[in-house]
Order: sequence, then structure tokens, then C-alpha cells
Amino acid sequence: MYLWVASAQQVITAIDNDSLQALFVTEMDNTAEARQNILLILGLDAWLKSQRTRENRAYAEEVRQRIQGQSNGSLSVPKDQHRDVERMLLDLELRYCCHIIRVNTHEELSEWIYSIASDVSFRPYRLLQYENSARRTNTHTRNGIPILQAMLEEIPRCTSHASQAIIAKYPSFQALMKGYESCKTPDEASLLLSDLITDGRTQRRIGPQLSKRIYVYLCAHDPVIPIE
Repeated sequence: MYLWVASAQQVITAIDNDSLQALFVTEMDNTAEARQNILLILGLDAWLKSQRTRENRAYAEEVRQRIQGQSNGSLSVPKDQHRDVERMLLDLELRYCCHIIRVNTHEELSEWIYSIASDVSFRPYRLLQYENSARRTNTHTRNGIPILQAMLEEIPRCTSHASQAIIAKYPSFQALMKGYESCKTPDEASLLLSDLITDGRTQRRIGPQLSKRIYVYLCAHDPVIPIE
């Protein structure tokens, strides 16, 4: 990655001299395909605003002098420098894959440089972390509850006892789906969990209503079907 820092005056001068690309093109031509190019411009928006204000004041003064008869020359329409600057910067972005960031203060500039440098320095470690995590499968949430159990408890009226009874019989989502697929009819599948015991002392079962609700929640193809 290449990072450049330029002031608004440097950019404007380069655009006026038709040399903006010459400041960066040598490196960009060699790295555009392989690396990211970033250009930080300090104070560009403020400079353009002040420049337009000066040009408008000068134009208003010419109009005033013309009305008072102090000037007979033709009016000089203010140049739309903002449009020219935007066009040149857009050309730099599209042709050389350069990401342009505009900052207004030195503090903001320092924060951007720090953020970019930090991101680049941590990138190798993040890549190693992603490579290692790709070989592992996380089966538990942060508080240690199995993901399937946490998902089941999001279903209305599915208590922790009911979800624990389900994962005791079907320890994974894949096992539960295979259980549904083994049923011959949708009605049979909707009652698959009804006989699972949630409380060993009272022999309380999940029951047909909750079993149907869980089946609809996990297997229904209609996105607007109610699960209550």
C-alpha cells in the first residue's frame, strides 16, 4: 500500500499546472494492480470554499462598479474551479485505483495516518487468526450454551427445559433436520418432538403444540406464516 499526504495548495497547484498525476503516477503505474493507493488531502474543502467566496466577492464588486459607471469592461464570470478539481480527483481515483480522503485539520490527518498504519500492522495477525478459525467450528455461544439450544429458546414458549430435552435427543441442528427428514409426512414431522420429556419428576412432555411451533419455525417455507 502507498500513502501520500498533500496540502490543498499542493493539489490545486498541481491541477493548474496539469501535473497532478505526475506527482503519483510513477509509483501508481507500478503498483495499481497489486497495492492500494491512498491520498490524504489536508484542507481542500476549506480552500475551495474560501476561493469561491473570494471570486464571488470580486464578481459582485465588478457588478457594483459597472452599475455605478466606474467600469465599462466585460464582466468576468467566476471560474468553476470546484468542478475542475472534482473531475481531476475522480480521474485519479478511477484510472489509478487511488482512494482519496479529505481532512480538515492536522488532528484529523494524524488520526487517519494512525488508523491506516495500525490496520496495516495488524493485518498479518488478523489473516493468521482467520486462517486458524476457519479450521475450527464453534458449537457454543459466548456463555457456553450450545448454539442449537440458544436458537431453540428464541422460539416463543420454548423453555430451557424443552430445549435441553431436544438437544439431548438431537445434539446438533443437522441431527434434528435428519430426524425431520426421516418422517414420512409433514404432520408426522410436526409431532416429532411432542413425546420428549422435559421434566423427569413429573414426566412432562414437550407436547404437540410446542412441537408443531418448533417445526414451523425451523422448516416452514412461507416467510409470513405465524408461529404463535
